Amino acid sequence: MPDNPHRIRILIASPSDVQEERKIAFEVMREWCASKDNILLEPIDWETYAAPECGVSPQEAINDQIVDHCDAAIGIFWSKIGTPTKVAPGGAVEEIKRLVGEKKLVMVYFSTMSLPYDHDEEQLKSVKNFRKQMSKNDFCWSYNSHDDFRRDLDRHLEKQIPRWFPELFKLNTTVKKRSKTGLSNQQAEEAYRKKLRNELSTISLLGSSVIQPFPLQLKNIFVPLEMYGGSRSVESIEKCIVGSVEGSISSHKPEHVMKETFRKCRTLLVIGDPGSGKTTLVKYYTLVCLEEIPPVSLGFNEAVRVFYLPLRELERNKNGYKSLPSNLSAWAKRNSLNIRVNVFKEWLDSRLSLVLLDGLDEVSDPEGRKEICRWIKHEHGVFENARFVVTSRPTGYRQDEGIFLDFEHQQVGVKDFSHEQQIEFLNNWYKAALLHEIRPEDLSEEEWGA
Repeated sequence: MPDNPHRIRILIASPSDVQEERKIAFEVMREWCASKDNILLEPIDWETYAAPECGVSPQEAINDQIVDHCDAAIGIFWSKIGTPTKVAPGGAVEEIKRLVGEKKLVMVYFSTMSLPYDHDEEQLKSVKNFRKQMSKNDFCWSYNSHDDFRRDLDRHLEKQIPRWFPELFKLNTTVKKRSKTGLSNQQAEEAYRKKLRNELSTISLLGSSVIQPFPLQLKNIFVPLEMYGGSRSVESIEKCIVGSVEGSISSHKPEHVMKETFRKCRTLLVIGDPGSGKTTLVKYYTLVCLEEIPPVSLGFNEAVRVFYLPLRELERNKNGYKSLPSNLSAWAKRNSLNIRVNVFKEWLDSRLSLVLLDGLDEVSDPEGRKEICRWIKHEHGVFENARFVVTSRPTGYRQDEGIFLDFEHQQVGVKDFSHEQQIEFLNNWYKAALLHEIRPEDLSEEEWGA
């Protein structure tokens, strides 16, 4: 963040029964600012910013000291309307009406969660009346859980702040953005694509006891997988994988699976046993997007930005897992690229993207896997231009244990290699292993590669 960012002061207008939502609002705004170069959202509440003052009512003091100096507001209501003022049934209501009257920008949220056992019926009645009044002329929002509120507020800020303060974003786009390495966005993207290609285009396999381990070009050994589609039941997928009903189940190629999935929804979940080729599939999808522009074989009719992230490497802060742009930036840094968070966020926002999240099962802690599922849902809601692929072993994705994606997605199971595919893979592997050796002097390059 620059030393003198453009500051947007946002009032948090709410009664005392939504303390958790107020905390979430502060966190979401801090996270939002982390991906911006020169814009600071400053959440304002009266507990932090007001000072004692005699000769005026408490609300008059708050209005004069805080409310009138804010650029926008977020109103949050649940079971309480607050303490009545001279002109409104509660302080938060007066603050919202005051800012709306001054043509300031306001978003209002109403909780539909279960009410506190000791709620006041008169207070609740006032909330309902206020909501009814607001609904006549204003577009308000409802949420049914704290997770929903966090996701929705993040998405709404991303949509509204550029609309509310377009001059700040125009200023952003007139200045050529560079990473700390001095790269322009275009140069950074080229470097990232090159790093992905270098990191994912090879696969390391162990040879026999007399062959040293070495990297093989994935394109030289890749055998297209076949996958089962349809059932959302992990048990059904597992039965398919072990082969008891394989003969009666339709199978599909990876390209067709992706085409059909993204025609209906934005997330593909791939379930497969250890060694079934899930990570290799993810690498294959990545390389197709890097080499085909646009990747028509995967069903895309425009260029696609592709991102890769092993889920076991997700980074956290005190509030949970960091945002997708933050984690992509961290992956780049671990791979010797210094690309800032805001650059990844701009890439995800500005164009169609494919985000490949590999190895949910490799997170050993079941609670961590549950949290990652919620994280994926959140990032899916934030980045509307992104398509997601998630992989896991059956043992790592257990709906009966609460480890599952509870939003629209397509689930498929990886089918074991057929006998013919095993032969094809072994032929490819031994050919690649042989070509890794030094070419005999009496063979031409064409003969050696034939």
